[in-house]
Amino acid sequence: MRFSYQSIIKKLLKDILGKITPASDEPKDLFESFQPFEKIKVDLVRVVDGDTLKLAYKKATFRVRLLIIDTPESVEANHLVMPLGKEVAYYTTKWANRAQKIEIAFDIGQRKDRFDRYLVYLYLDGKLLQTDLLKKGYAIVRYVAEGNDTKADDFLSFQQIAKDKNRGVWQIPGYVYRQNKNEYNFKK
Repeated sequence: MRFSYQSIIKKLLKDILGKITPASDEPKDLFESFQPFEKIKVDLVRVVDGDTLKLAYKKATFRVRLLIIDTPESVEANHLVMPLGKEVAYYTTKWANRAQKIEIAFDIGQRKDRFDRYLVYLYLDGKLLQTDLLKKGYAIVRYVAEGNDTKADDFLSFQQIAKDKNRGVWQIPGYVYRQNKNEYNFKK
């Protein structure tokens, strides 16, 4: 029996590529089959801070960032913890741990940020966490991006409630400033 080097190399390449190339019927993304605003039941792994969590779905773990809001940082490399950062992280942790049902939903735009976190609306027992954080003054409207801005006007209204009542971040003079028409930022 005769073998050529070419046939051996072709077979080896085929074997190697078959092991590293996913089968064509496997989804490229964990959530690619879900439509915008379709709620997906997930499990809590841990809360990273007020607006970032680690969740699980079908044995896969992943990080999420809450859409359209920003909370004071409670953990950030090379930075001090921001005012109310720990309090907001505790609040998110408390409610996420108590929830019987945790669901995420995507907007119509980009599903991941530059840090490979899923950009989601987070529902705890059917209640949208972003709404609660904004009404309590624990979050500000920020990172409003085209396609991921469906709830931006509602969120601005909820934020205004906290601002008018001088709650949370709004009770600290000069802590929050208007960045543009639809977004705010923290003074660091």
